[in-house]
Amino acid sequence: RIQSSRYARGRYRQMAGQRFDFVVGNPPWGGILKGRLAPIFDEHYKEQLAAEYRDTYSGKLDIYGLFYDRGLHWLSSGGTLALVTQGSFIDKEWAGPHTEFVRGEAREIMGLRRKLTERASLRCLIDLNPFGQLFFGAMNIPCIAVLEKRPPREDEAALVLLSSKKSWPKG
Repeated sequence: RIQSSRYARGRYRQMAGQRFDFVVGNPPWGGILKGRLAPIFDEHYKEQLAAEYRDTYSGKLDIYGLFYDRGLHWLSSGGTLALVTQGSFIDKEWAGPHTEFVRGEAREIMGLRRKLTERASLRCLIDLNPFGQLFFGAMNIPCIAVLEKRPPREDEAALVLLSSKKSWPKG
């Protein structure tokens, strides 16, 4: 966990240059909304994120998407990324390839799903939708995803458990 201080930012910069065999976490969830209720409400910071994550950032994304992007970046070749997040990246528009207009200028967004499928191999995806309220006392749709940072092979399989039929075509 990186606190916002001069010392911590220096530690973060040093750590950001390293590569890891495993990146595991449960990042915050919550769409980038408007106003002070949003996880990121500072417009300048949103612009910085959009510049840093040009191929996956979208104006209405869920904040955890940036953790997938950064986690994949931090992995060494063959490393494993495992995150507990919402399952909305499986079928929501913000996670797929699309065009976004920023100040009247068209920007092509690769999308999180495409980035993950091109740069990693899915090992396991478990949609815990039916258990969200039971286990977490919330209406969130928890999902466990495990990926390896390597190109996918034609002959491999992954464990995928999806509880919603609407996710099947896009997932």
